[in-house]
Amino acid sequence: MIIEDILLIDKVHASIIEGLDVQSIEYEDYEFIYLIYEDLGIRREQLILHLSNGKSITDRGIGEDHSPDLDYYLRSLFIQMTERGDKWKSMTLKFVGGKVITNFSYEDNPPPW
Repeated sequence: MIIEDILLIDKVHASIIEGLDVQSIEYEDYEFIYLIYEDLGIRREQLILHLSNGKSITDRGIGEDHSPDLDYYLRSLFIQMTERGDKWKSMTLKFVGGKVITNFSYEDNPPPW
């Protein structure tokens, strides 16, 4: 990964935080999963929030109304990395203990249906 990738990942994280702040959701940490199905032209997002009471909220979308730049940053990151030959198919971004941890997978994603 290069500095431009890290800057875009920081923007993805900031967009997620912004969307959660707008909705006034209190959480301990989160896991954001971004799946790409290039053959189908589909991109899927999933957000899992871990609450202070030990419970989790899954599939709570942050939506374009709350974070309009998120899709732009995600697509930019994918294009930027793909142009260098780093063509991933899914990304997991975890925010735990005040740190952002990313993991990229190069394997095909299970069908979205």
